[in-house]
Amino acid sequence: MLRFEKITIPDSGTEISSYIFRHCDNLKGNLFDNAYYMGNKENPYFVLIKAKDYDITNCEIHKNTAYIIEDAFRFCECLTELAMPDGLISIKGYAFMSCTQLKHIILPKSIKNIGSHAFYHCNNIKKVYYTGTIKDLSNNPLSEYKFRPFNKLYYYSEKKPITKGKFWHYDEEMKSIIEW
Repeated sequence: MLRFEKITIPDSGTEISSYIFRHCDNLKGNLFDNAYYMGNKENPYFVLIKAKDYDITNCEIHKNTAYIIEDAFRFCECLTELAMPDGLISIKGYAFMSCTQLKHIILPKSIKNIGSHAFYHCNNIKKVYYTGTIKDLSNNPLSEYKFRPFNKLYYYSEKKPITKGKFWHYDEEMKSIIEW
């Protein structure tokens, strides 16, 4: 039996198949903050494959990550907040299943796909911040994704908007979120 510890994913990859790393328990990947990644020489953080441990409370996802695969953070019950980097394309199904303490999520404008049940059993999510505008989301395939209930979704705005809705932006130091 082959037991791969590392593989290379070419930059030309435009899609990561579902469950591509299922039962690949020996994969170690490249560690950054509290997660392991697979990639290549130019971008070793192309795909986030798994959390470092189940008991992590936070994770800074590397800025060059394009994909988060299935089950990557499944059962990380202590994870409370999550900011996805600009450039993230896809979150596969069950990626954050049963992250029961997850309360806030920041989704980038670049996101094109969120798989089935990606946030299944994450019943404590209070707010989902989207870095794009309402118009961006309506032009994005994500408009089909079910952000339930919709009143949890906040859209990014450079300045205080004049229209009704839930809007947000970072403070001047890019540390805290200001809501309108």
